Amino acid sequence: MSKYQGQFRDDKLDPCPAFPEGITSKRAIVPVRIGPDENLSPELQGMIDTGADYTFLPADFLPCLGLNIEELKTCRVNAILGYEDVPFAWVDVIVADFERQRVYAGFSKGMNGNLAAILGRAGMLERFRVLFDFPNNTFEIEEDSVNAG
Repeated sequence: MSKYQGQFRDDKLDPCPAFPEGITSKRAIVPVRIGPDENLSPELQGMIDTGADYTFLPADFLPCLGLNIEELKTCRVNAILGYEDVPFAWVDVIVADFERQRVYAGFSKGMNGNLAAILGRAGMLERFRVLFDFPNNTFEIEEDSVNAG
């Protein structure tokens, strides 16, 4: 059974009235590539988000994947910049060094210009077991042999 082990990335969040010095948030970040064999994307930084229902990718990747935004079905979701009508499509995704998988992902305009992905329940957490070990600043992903592929 395949495993991936990583260390949390510390992201300093901007100061605000409640946290005038700012705060540091630990992020579980994994490498992600999207697209068919002959046309893989640059490596994205995929953040495992246990609060996200879906997996989200930048909408500016749609043309690179040969997808026309006008032909896709949308869903109104609370995305990066608030509520947004997000188009969804099936796309090949490679998380870390695991096998390629078909994932029904949303493409958010709020993520454009970033090499980032949000890995939510659908497409990530339903296919992998994820262990967060905050005291040791690590996380581990294990392929769920029942739900893989």
